[in-house]
Amino acid sequence: MHSTKKEETLIVKLLLVATVALFFIFGSIHLTKFITADEHYWTDERVPQYWNAIENFKLKKTLINDKPGITIAMISGIGLLFEKNPADRMIRIDADLKTFDTSKTERINLAFRLPILIFNGLLLFYLFWIIKKVAGNEWIAIWSTILIALSPILIGISQIVNPDALLWSFSLAAILSYLALLKHPERKYIFLSSFFLAMSLLAKYVSSILIPFFILTLTLWIVFKVIPAHNRITALKIIRKNLYSLSYIIFITIIFLSIFLPAIWLNPSILQVIFSGGGSEPLCLISVLALIFIFTDILLLKGKVLFLIQSFSNKGRYLEFAKKIISFFILILFTTLMLGRFFYPDWNLFERIPFDLKDPTSNPDLYGPYPTLLEMFLLQANPLVFSLTPITLLLFLILLGQQLFMKESRREWEFEILSLLTLILLYLSALIFFDVLAIPRYLIMLYPTIAFLAAIGLWRSKSFLKEKLSFIKSDLIFNIIITSIIITFSLISLFLIRPFYFNYTNFVLPKNNLISSAWGYGGYEAAEYLNTLPDAKNITIWTDYHGVCEFFIGKCITDYIMETGKYSIDYFVLTNRGRIRYLKSHIKWENKPTGIKAAPYYNNSNSLWKLEIDEHSTNYIRILKAN
Repeated sequence: MHSTKKEETLIVKLLLVATVALFFIFGSIHLTKFITADEHYWTDERVPQYWNAIENFKLKKTLINDKPGITIAMISGIGLLFEKNPADRMIRIDADLKTFDTSKTERINLAFRLPILIFNGLLLFYLFWIIKKVAGNEWIAIWSTILIALSPILIGISQIVNPDALLWSFSLAAILSYLALLKHPERKYIFLSSFFLAMSLLAKYVSSILIPFFILTLTLWIVFKVIPAHNRITALKIIRKNLYSLSYIIFITIIFLSIFLPAIWLNPSILQVIFSGGGSEPLCLISVLALIFIFTDILLLKGKVLFLIQSFSNKGRYLEFAKKIISFFILILFTTLMLGRFFYPDWNLFERIPFDLKDPTSNPDLYGPYPTLLEMFLLQANPLVFSLTPITLLLFLILLGQQLFMKESRREWEFEILSLLTLILLYLSALIFFDVLAIPRYLIMLYPTIAFLAAIGLWRSKSFLKEKLSFIKSDLIFNIIITSIIITFSLISLFLIRPFYFNYTNFVLPKNNLISSAWGYGGYEAAEYLNTLPDAKNITIWTDYHGVCEFFIGKCITDYIMETGKYSIDYFVLTNRGRIRYLKSHIKWENKPTGIKAAPYYNNSNSLWKLEIDEHSTNYIRILKAN
């Protein structure tokens, strides 16, 4: 049975529509029934501030945050059409006590979150199209899109009003648009690369890493693709064209930044902050110096240095060696973490440096010896490894193995793989350099990148799989079976964690270990229980974290020290993350006459109600009756 190309394309398009539909279905579950830690700052303050500044032409006030979070204000701001005063849901009784209009909470969540979910869902169509342009293969495109769209972490972050909710989609679109430009030097890809780079930078400054990545990718393209395939004169023409294209991208990006962040008109130094990743001079300096070097070599030295590098690497096969070293290092990181944490769940490294220690080498809470460089890479990769779905993780490991052991003549998409593996290594290195310990949210750019690489690994394995399953004669049927398996395993991962998607961990991580806190999950469920208690409206609770009060019909206290001291607490609502924060300085709170004395309750196992997120005993929310 032979299928026509038209039939195959139709089936792929139907699979794409089904994939996007699944993204919307799972994304809509529990969409309004939780509040994360910082979300109220965006919905109540920053998003309204941005649109008020635009409306009243107060350009300075369009800089709403140091993230800067402009894209989240642009997209989520649609919610202001339906909920004009989101901050009104909170009613502060006095300095200590507050209550919420719970009827508004879910309406506000829907108004501000749904636009983000819809936008990311629609952007999946673009990601499919651009992956197809980069890979030249519609099956890799659909497999990539499925692994991206059905990732619990990516669905979870797409439900939250936070800059990271759009960072993953915009950054991947920028990366793929630039790779497409190198393969297909057309003007539309210059515009697309510029637009998505600007949107990524406006989402979060961390995406400034894409600029040195673009420069590095261009250098690899020159050495890896251009020089070996053309004579010197033709190669120089192509290199000049690509250099000018990169310059246009940066210039057009600045225009987009200035349009959507008008504060730049009054203070152009904001551009330096954006391109420096939030004010870190080295990142900006490296990019500028690299561009100056390449321009000088091409325009003045006629490419002597780049041609010398290519000749040197070709003679000694240093490029091939570098490709294998990068693949080997990432493979060692991943397998060491998987085997180490599975067989040695009490690995001392993760006790010394817990996942919520933000600055691992300079934090005063650090005990024991400072981590070595290898340990730092393990710490940074740790949340990534254990929050990938098993199917994505397996296929990515297969790809890394292929890079090491597959014959070079059979390894397709070498340039794309090398570029993206380099991005992963560059990103982890940047986190180490800036002394930031990763959590899944900080690594959000890497999840869709790994999904794309995993899809390539699967396609490369296809010939081997067909040999083992030779009774399947139709190539189309074979591809559909593979697609069905990917969807099935992805759906299993989603069902296992539903509805707490952003707290997803795969089965390799022991249940008593964590890579992130609940971050507001479970608060709605706790409030549901409290609301069923007799005379719930007159109950006063103290909670150590966000996400409960907004759904509770009674009265809430969240401060560690009460100013009035005139209220008695009826119930304590406690979380693991709140326990860490409270016990860190609990003596200071408890020594105050009106301080909250919650320490004994954290050690009390007699909970009236308890929820363990993903069955992790250390990731809980509990309700205890006050003595």
